Amino acid sequence: MRRKKRAKVVESAKCNRSAICATLNVVAFKGQTLRIECKLVEDDRQEVKNAMMEKMPSLKASLGENGENAVMLRVTDATATFYKIMEPVETVTF
Repeated sequence: MRRKKRAKVVESAKCNRSAICATLNVVAFKGQTLRIECKLVEDDRQEVKNAMMEKMPSLKASLGENGENAVMLRVTDATATFYKIMEPVETVTF
């Protein structure tokens, strides 16, 4: 079952572009909306999974001791756009 889910996530990541949207609630950006358009590339390096497990040990129960059930994705070719009411749009490419 987990392999099917993993395959779906990896296949979805192979599409041309992905988008991530969020409303920011950090003091410096309060009230702004962030949209990141990017490509997602699978990063299957074990050291990346180990770093995630080290920072969030509570995930070990669901993702396995070494993160074998996790899919790590890397953001590439990204454009971040900050929207705020009554202010110019700010765009950052990375």
